[in-house]
Amino acid sequence: MLSYRHAYHAGNQADIFKHFTLFHIVKYLLQKETPVAYLDTHAGAGLYRLDSEASSKTGEAQAGILSLLEAQSKLPPKTDSTQSFVGFCKTFLDKTGYYPGSPAIVASLLRSQDKLILMELHNNEIDILKHNCGPDKRIHIHHRDGFTGLEALTPPTPRRGLCLIDPSYELPGDYASTAQTVLETARRWPAGIMLIWYPVVGRRENQLKAMHHAICTSGLPVLDICVQSKNAVTEYGLAGSGILVVRPPWNIHHTLGLGIREILEILGLQEDTFFSCTRHGRSD
Repeated sequence: MLSYRHAYHAGNQADIFKHFTLFHIVKYLLQKETPVAYLDTHAGAGLYRLDSEASSKTGEAQAGILSLLEAQSKLPPKTDSTQSFVGFCKTFLDKTGYYPGSPAIVASLLRSQDKLILMELHNNEIDILKHNCGPDKRIHIHHRDGFTGLEALTPPTPRRGLCLIDPSYELPGDYASTAQTVLETARRWPAGIMLIWYPVVGRRENQLKAMHHAICTSGLPVLDICVQSKNAVTEYGLAGSGILVVRPPWNIHHTLGLGIREILEILGLQEDTFFSCTRHGRSD
């Protein structure tokens, strides 16, 4: 049963770090003129109102992107990576009234020769996604399971590109499915960069460790970015989140590390947060 709706959590702190990473890896790929393919396994609705009933109910956006935009006006970002991301979010919100999910971020950055393949299984979310994407010929939307869909649709054309694997982890089996999908996709798509978002939740510690071990000891080059509260991990609350980047672009860890540290500083979280940016496997 699918119950997760990202509208309740859009723009929270986990979204900021995930989207910051996605934004800069896409920008890296766009340094070359050759076409790019983007695949999103759990695309959600694509766009989110931060003044909606769902967003107001949790207050997560207020503690996340809205606090970042407010704070950066008093403590302007120093690094180019932070400036460009915060500026993008502010411009998008001011222009559209929506916070961009991963499909909207990538669609805003990619060019006419590029392709987006978006997958979503939730019956309500898929209809909203189709409406929000509009008549964009670059975008191909699939109402299907993202794990099996990624294996079926890779390698894409063009071969150069990236995918985002971002399940809700509602089910304990999502962790094993993510690891299996990553390893199979890496085999099928040797040119693909993969971003895997994960939550840090006490009750799923063993499943996360198993997924993390399977991916980080696979021999693939992996960059692990994790932001976690120094407070004790509770059984149900979200204590932090991370992103595994499989086949990370050269030197991207410096850009991401400096930028995320600065975002933590702007939000006033640096004293209460563990931040790590660790490389595993071979270096490409």
